[in-house]
Amino acid sequence: MMRVARVLVRMLIPACVILGCVTACGEAAPPAPKQVTTPDLASSAQLNLPIGAYELTDTENAEVEYLSELYAQRCMRGFGFDYIPGLSVSSIAEHVRISEELNSRRYGVSDAAAAATYGYNMPAWTRGMAAPVSISSLPHAEFAVLTGQRAGDYDRRPIPRGGCLTQASRDLSAAGIDAAAQGEGASADSALTQQIANQDFLRAQSDPRVLAVDARWAACMRSYGVVGYTSPLTAAMAWNLNVPASTSEIHTAVHDVACKQKVDLVGVEFAVESDYQNADIARNAQTLAQAKAEIATDAAGIRRLMASVRPA
Repeated sequence: MMRVARVLVRMLIPACVILGCVTACGEAAPPAPKQVTTPDLASSAQLNLPIGAYELTDTENAEVEYLSELYAQRCMRGFGFDYIPGLSVSSIAEHVRISEELNSRRYGVSDAAAAATYGYNMPAWTRGMAAPVSISSLPHAEFAVLTGQRAGDYDRRPIPRGGCLTQASRDLSAAGIDAAAQGEGASADSALTQQIANQDFLRAQSDPRVLAVDARWAACMRSYGVVGYTSPLTAAMAWNLNVPASTSEIHTAVHDVACKQKVDLVGVEFAVESDYQNADIARNAQTLAQAKAEIATDAAGIRRLMASVRPA
């Protein structure tokens, strides 16, 4: 299936990103470590972090992706182009499944079956049923109508201002879906929610509770004869993920997951990160209330359009 290459999911491994401070938080000290009740979680796929209440769901993000492509496809068909011929509503479920797999790795690989099969690698199916094709590879006339590079008419029909991609965006905006939820690599999440999600992940990594559970995890790994790793993230980054997993990588990943479960690492990380997020949410209540209202408007627009469209 040919489709516009887009970022389909939010950043899920924020430790790899250099971040600025959360603007509204200033230089406030992080919450003091405290005794927390940690959930017993086998996999981080089960996580529902507090900041998620201020973001579109994985399904809603996938629906926006589908709607953007569907409306661009309809516009292009009016000019005789068979744009994204394999587009199907089934892509929504595919994108959600990919998002869930990425979520399961927020604190490193946490699914035992995936570790035993792929090691630290992502499963092949996360690349999608077909590789996205860049719009720059389209024939010149099709590219010009899609992007608006060609002004005026094509095949005796007026080209929308900005091309069919811009027209699709206008159609979604008219339904109440904010422009921030659309487009190449765009995210419906506000800058503040993204910063909270990323920065608080990093803060949690240096929290005494996380450092303690990392130490217990490392001791567990040594009991299996796996040495040299101080945390699950250091283990994950030690392997070349551009090649199929070796026997040694799979061996390490399997014990990694077993030790996570033994010391409840996922539950501890989740509880600590939630503490930081809750503190930032409280400090930014007014701004986040506005973000939540905007997300609700987006979600309502998505529901209206999904109820009205027919599968392509």
